[in-house]
Amino acid sequence: MDTLATRRLQTLQIPHTLIILAATMLLPVLFHLIPPVSDVPMGARLLPLFYAPLIAVLLFRPHVGLIAAALAPMLNYLLTGRPEFGLVTLLSGELLTFSLIMLLALKLRLPAWLMVPVALLLAKTASFLLLHAMPHLSALPPVVYWQVTLANAIPGMLVLMAIAWTVTRYLAHKP
Repeated sequence: MDTLATRRLQTLQIPHTLIILAATMLLPVLFHLIPPVSDVPMGARLLPLFYAPLIAVLLFRPHVGLIAAALAPMLNYLLTGRPEFGLVTLLSGELLTFSLIMLLALKLRLPAWLMVPVALLLAKTASFLLLHAMPHLSALPPVVYWQVTLANAIPGMLVLMAIAWTVTRYLAHKP
């Protein structure tokens, strides 16, 4: 293979994309094995679906995290029947919004760990707006969905902030 073709393949970061996609799909399955707390699944509390796309946004080219964000909920649904079909669209929208906001934050050189709450709030707001347009996606009214999912996500937001802080600290000390 010539050098130009090799460089083009390397810029696609196909192995990274596949690993991030697999992690985005596998982590929620593992977290949902943990018993719920107050009838709230651990995935809704700790947000494992967001971990790998966040790491991808911080470490790789933009498409790596965006592909995982767009595809993982649907692939999980096709392989496991979870999440519920209506949530697939909402979760994909949330993941894409979150990833895009984090990419913008990096471009603007804003501290990633401080932007996590902003990106998560905007991602949940995107779901709220989507539910107004497509109310059949959730049994909950848009305002209730927004309030409940945001309140449940506080522990996960803290985990995401810790991940962002750790990864950016690692990158700052990397030779």
